Amino acid sequence: MNGTLLTGASRRTYFYTPYSRATRWHADPANYAFGWQDEAGQWQPAYIGETANLLQRMRSHGQWQAAARQGCTHVLVNLNAGGMLARRAEEQDLIARYQPVLNSQHLKPSRPRAARNGYYRTGW
Repeated sequence: MNGTLLTGASRRTYFYTPYSRATRWHADPANYAFGWQDEAGQWQPAYIGETANLLQRMRSHGQWQAAARQGCTHVLVNLNAGGMLARRAEEQDLIARYQPVLNSQHLKPSRPRAARNGYYRTGW
C-alpha cells in the first residue's frame, strides 16, 4: 500500500501508511491520524495521536465518530518503536503544523494560573 509524508512544524517529515478503520490492528506502538484525501490527493488530518498499543487504541477510540463526521475515511499510521517521548514529540510536531480540529485539548492556549500562596479567595 502506498504511503504519504506528513511534515511537522519543525519541517521534519514522517512516513504514514493509510488504512481503513476496519483493518485488523496489531499491538504495535505507533503515531496515527484520522484523515481524508482532498481534491489534490493530499491527506488532511482531523485528529493526530500516539499510542503504545494500536490494537487497544483503535478498538474503541473516542474520536472516530467525530472524525467520520469531519469526512475522515482512513487511519494514517506510522509505526514508532522509539518510545513514548519520541511518539509524543512527533504528535506535537504534527499537531503544531496541521492544527487538526479534533485535537482541541492541544490547541487551546494555556493561561497561567494566579499564585494563591496556599490561600483560597473567599469573597468575604
